[in-house]
This record gives sequence, structure tokens and C-alpha cells, in this order.
Amino acid sequence: AAIEFCTGVIRNGVNNWFRIYAGEQVAGLKKLGEAAPAGALDGWQYTLDNWGLILFIAGCIGSNFAGWVSDKMFGSRRAPAAALLYGMLVVCFAAMIFTLTRSWVLCGILFFVSLAVIGSHGVLSGTATMDFGGRKGAATAVGVIDGVVYLGTAVQAFALGKITTEPS
Repeated sequence: AAIEFCTGVIRNGVNNWFRIYAGEQVAGLKKLGEAAPAGALDGWQYTLDNWGLILFIAGCIGSNFAGWVSDKMFGSRRAPAAALLYGMLVVCFAAMIFTLTRSWVLCGILFFVSLAVIGSHGVLSGTATMDFGGRKGAATAVGVIDGVVYLGTAVQAFALGKITTEPS
């Protein structure tokens, strides 16, 4: 439950707030006009225009990758597959530090962040919880754990909303 709480914070934090960040970058670059680096606006604008498609593709690939890795590489064990995807998240977050102003690179990294977080969410919230719940308690287990994910979403929405509206 604690892991899925954190997954909810990360998944919806990135999925919901990155589009706002990209919009601020586009607005800032449009104000700069001719002084903006060549091609910088293009990457941010592409991200804004196609964020839903990017998340859809990342989710499809991430979920299928998580299931394949779990079944084929780890003998249907869920934890190693989730650990691999969370390791991918750590590497991506470290790389983001160096790419916050490079639109195409950051968008690519966030594609892999979404892939990893959606894949790990699928393998833990959907599949592993059914394993825990067994034949008679699968639905209850999935419902409780998925509810915890959305509790994490609520916490990140409140926290990021507060952080972004506080004067610096």
C-alpha cells in the first residue's frame, strides 16, 4: 500500500503537472521571440499538443513490458519486475536534473518515466494484489490498493497546488 501510495504521487504528478510546466515554457519562449534558441519552442509545443498520445503510448508499452518482464524473466514474480521499473524511474529522475530546459530530451525522459510508473502500477496494483487476495478476495485487494493510489494522487494534487501557488 505504501509503495502504491508513492506510485500515485509520481504517476499523477508527472502526468498532470508536466503539461502545465510545458505550457509555461511555451509562454516564456513566445515572450522571448527571436531570442529563443532555435527549435526550443518546437519541442515544448509538440509536447503540449501531444501529451495525451505520449501518455497513451507509454502506458501501453509500460504495462505490456511489466507483464512480459514479470512472466518471462522473473517466473511470474511481480516484485522484481516492479523493482526494475522503479530503478528505471530513479535513473530517469536523475537525468531530468540536467535536461529541464532541453525540451526534446526532457520529453523523451518523461516518456520513460510514464512508461515505468504506469508499468509498475499495473503489475503491482492490478496483478500482484490479485495474487495476494486469492480467488475469493481478489476484487477487494485490488480495490483497496487502487484506492491507496488515488489517495497518493490527492496528496500530490494538494501539495503541488500549494507549492505552485505560494509566492517565492
